[in-house]
Parts: sequence; C-alpha cells; structure tokens
Amino acid sequence: MIIRSRKRRVAIISHLNVLVWCVMSCMVTGNAMAMGDGCVPDDVPDVAIPRLFNAVPYQIATKGWSVSDSMNQHFTNQKKLLASLADISTVSTPMHNVSLASVGDIMRMPTEQPFFVDEKVNRHLGAIDIVLGNLETLISPSYELPPESLFMMNSDPTLLSAFRREDGSNIFSALSLANNHIYDYPDDAIDDTVDLLEKLGIQHNGVVIEGASTPYTVVEVEGVSVGYYAVTTFVNDVGALEKSARPINPILEGLAMVPYLQWQEPCSLDYSPIKNALAQMDKNGIDFKIISIHWGVEHDMYPQPKQMQIARELMRLGADVVVGAHTHVPQPAEVCFFNGYEKLFPQLTVSGNEYQCLMNTPDGKPRKSMVYYSLGNFTSYTPFFWQQLGTIAELSLDKSESGDVDWHSPQYTYTYDYTFNPPHGAQKLTLLDESGEYCPWDFCVNDVSELAGYPRRHMEGPGLGLFDQWKISGLTAINSIGAMIKWKSFRDTPK
Repeated sequence: MIIRSRKRRVAIISHLNVLVWCVMSCMVTGNAMAMGDGCVPDDVPDVAIPRLFNAVPYQIATKGWSVSDSMNQHFTNQKKLLASLADISTVSTPMHNVSLASVGDIMRMPTEQPFFVDEKVNRHLGAIDIVLGNLETLISPSYELPPESLFMMNSDPTLLSAFRREDGSNIFSALSLANNHIYDYPDDAIDDTVDLLEKLGIQHNGVVIEGASTPYTVVEVEGVSVGYYAVTTFVNDVGALEKSARPINPILEGLAMVPYLQWQEPCSLDYSPIKNALAQMDKNGIDFKIISIHWGVEHDMYPQPKQMQIARELMRLGADVVVGAHTHVPQPAEVCFFNGYEKLFPQLTVSGNEYQCLMNTPDGKPRKSMVYYSLGNFTSYTPFFWQQLGTIAELSLDKSESGDVDWHSPQYTYTYDYTFNPPHGAQKLTLLDESGEYCPWDFCVNDVSELAGYPRRHMEGPGLGLFDQWKISGLTAINSIGAMIKWKSFRDTPK
C-alpha cells in the first residue's frame, strides 16, 4: 500500500432522538456496531432542533438548515476526513485507473434547447470516463411540453442530447430511472424514455427490463467494471405503479414521502433486493458497486439520522458508493471504514469525530465506502439558487493486476443552471467558478457572482452561518419575485 500522489409530496419528520437498538449479539468496532442482516444501529447524530411548528413553508424558507450541533460537527469532521483522502489508495501499483463522476437530479426541460450546456461543462465531463446521474423526468413526444403541472415531469430530448463528448457520443454512461416521477405518465412514456436512452447509447437502471440477465447494469471502461443498481423509496402515483406493465426495482418501503407519517425504523426495512443485487455483483466479479437511492426530505441541507443508518447498512452490505437523490439541494457526504482500513493510514484520524462510521464485516478485508446523501439538482427549471446549483462528485478508481480495487481523491465541481428566462424558458448550464459564464443574458434570476463561494463552504468547508443562510434565502426570494414579474410582462406583451 502507498499514499498515491493524486415533490409533490413533502414529509414532516419527527426530530426525537434516534433509538439505539440491541436485538442480537454484535461486533463492536470503534464507534459503530455491526449486527445481523438488515440492521446496523450505528450511533448517529440527531437533527434535534425542531423547525417552527414543523411547518412546510418554514422548512422551505430555511432550506432545512436547522440541525443539531452534533450533526453539524459530524459533517465538519467528515469534510476534513474526505479532504485527507485526496491521494490515498491501498492499490500500490495500479494496472488500471478510471475516473468516475456522479451528478444529481436531471430535471425536465420544457423546450428544445440543443445548446444549453456550456462547452466548458461538456469538456469537463467529457474528460471523465464514467458519468452517472438520476433522470428525474420522462422524455416522451406523446405528451405535451411543457407539462400542464409543475409537478409532472416530461422533457424535450435535448435535455440529454446536449451533453456530448468530442467524438459525438453522449457523456452519460448510465442513468437511474428509479424515482418518484417514473409513473407521472402512462407506460408508453416510459417506453419512449428507454428508447431514447438506448438511441443515445446511455445505459439505465431502475425500470425492470424483460430478459435482463442481472438486476443491475454494468459499465466497463479500461478493464474496470462498475455495477449500478437504482432504487427509490416511493413513487407519486401508487395506483399507476400497481397497474403498470413496466415494473421498477423493488421499492425500499417504509420511507414514503407522505406528510405526517413517520418513517419506519431502519432495522425493520427489507434490504433483500439490494442485498441480492450486491451479492450477484460480487459473484460475477464486478469491481466497483454503486447503489443509487431516491430518498430524503426535499429542501433539507442535511440528511435525516435514519438515512444515515440506512446508508451505513447499504455500505455494510457491500456498496462502495451510495448516491442519493431527490432533495433538490446538495448535502454533505460521509465515509465509512471497514475492518481497520483507517488504521492503515494514521493521517485519516479526525479529532473529536465521535460518530465516525467504523465497522467489521465477515470477509475481514479493509475497505472504505462513501455515501453522497444528495448532489442536488444538475439541471433545473426552478428559480431558486440551491435548486439551480449542480454538484459533480468525482472519484478516481484504481485496480491492481491481482484485481484489487480502491477509490481515492474525492472532489467536487460545481455548476449552475441559469433558467426561467423568457421567451422560451431558456436554460444555460455553466461551471460555477472563475472559468464559468456568469449570467448569459440581460436578466438572470440570481446574481451568482455574489453567491458562488457558498456551495463549497457547505459541501467542503466550515458550513454557513445563520446570516449567510438567510442572505441566500432572501436574495433567492427577491430574485424569484423579479423573475415572475419578468415572465408576466413577457406573457402580457402583444405578440
């Protein structure tokens, strides 16, 4: 080993302290307890601070910033820990190295816009070997654009075809279709979407494909195979799901986003479909295993404690990376160490990290896993700063001659999808840094040049104070009102 140089529905969640279970004999390692199948009751920080009346408007206005000191401190420590993983790998002499990136929710695009992706974004993503994301919309010419309801997801095909590599191929390697909007339209819309993905050469997972040999999708590049399995925790229209002839991977039930209902305890959930998919990946020699999961509370800037417990169970079952979606805003990431991995690299210790995830598994092999609780939106049609912000989460994968695989050098690249611009709802997806393009039109909803540093502070730095949180919320509200006035003026102007 060496150190290498390199929506419609919103849940109201109770903020009582997480119960600590002990239902069978455990193996204790550091601060986490590894128990029997389907139950990892890790000690995780609680949200603790109740929102005002638990009211949805207050939740949206504050963007879910109200978290306990322990939760805030835990993720501050996690950010330091992730930064220390910059060039750490147990693979001493890589035979193969592959770059991997995940993006967040790819939301609907109401009009044809073949050039909405800035060339710098395409160039950046085009240099990455494997790019994954969550397609949070159907793409069907059989149904109207834009959809009549803001909560119905159908899109123009240019939403995907605008992402192009230099050789003309599509940038996306595979996309998840397992999300709450998959049954917004009848089955023919699902068929149209699958047909478009296949036409563009994009693999997919989430919708069950008749005759498929495995429940997961495989992306293989430069001798490294990546298994990809996508699951959602709910759909908007359960009746449509029950009637559909296009099933999806089994829902991880018990976390349905229905107001005023409690999520079930993580130990009571049925993980068997995910466990079976991961076991098949192992049996078939897949090098790197990724679970995409559609979950969480919309607009929350931090995960719920039960999500953290579920993520740790998925990582214990063998997932190398868990990628969350649905919240439409970014949330910090977390890493788990297994079987003493952290002891191989003393510099990984972070002082005061009492909730660090440390576990043992029967195979005894030292490894690490990562969970991106949410990467927010990647493309967006809503006029809110955090929902127009995109997060590209990048990793480097090493594979040795003997077949050992490890990941290292996690990093983020931020994008911004300018939208809500007359006359055709134009969008422009740019990099959110000095090389990006700020406000490509005479009018933009948000002055991003003033806000550009906030995403990095939230995802990688010390976090945002109360003043900054309310500043962003206030600017977003003011600019959104201005955008609506602009739209009304456009609609009322004689054509």
